[in-house]
Parts: sequence; structure tokens; C-alpha cells
Amino acid sequence: MDKTLFETPPAQLNDWQVIKMDVTDDTVDSKEVYQALDVFAPPALLYYQEGKLVARQDGNVEREVFEKQLAQLNDKLRIPNIVR
Repeated sequence: MDKTLFETPPAQLNDWQVIKMDVTDDTVDSKEVYQALDVFAPPALLYYQEGKLVARQDGNVEREVFEKQLAQLNDKLRIPNIVR
């Protein structure tokens, strides 16, 4: 997913902070991360706003699906500009 989604990030990602964790090695730490985030196995995309999980995508995600999810979240979660 690094190459297909994040190497050339879509414009819809501009307002998001991306945190990537590589937990592919089967370690005690990776198992704790899986459990804490309720992830069965990588890869998984978790979308948070103000500390709350607002969406997730599990498994390999096609770029088109990723961009559509971002666009929907941006529309749904964006705080409207207030004209003064």
C-alpha cells in the first residue's frame, strides 16, 4: 500500500495526518497493537477524528476505493467555513 496509496498521495489526503506502523513481524508488541486497535491482520487503514475512530478499511485497498473513502470522509467531517 505504500507504493499504491502513499508514494503519490491523493489530494484528498492533504487535510489528514498519516501515521504508519509496520507491525508485520509477529512479535508481542505487534500483537498488542492488533488487539488495541482491533485489527485482525495487516494491512488496515484506520481513520480518526478528534481521537474517535470514524472509519476503517481492512485488507489491501485499491487506490480508487481509498480516494473515494477519503472524499466521503472529507465531505462528512469537514467543518464548514464560517463567513464573517
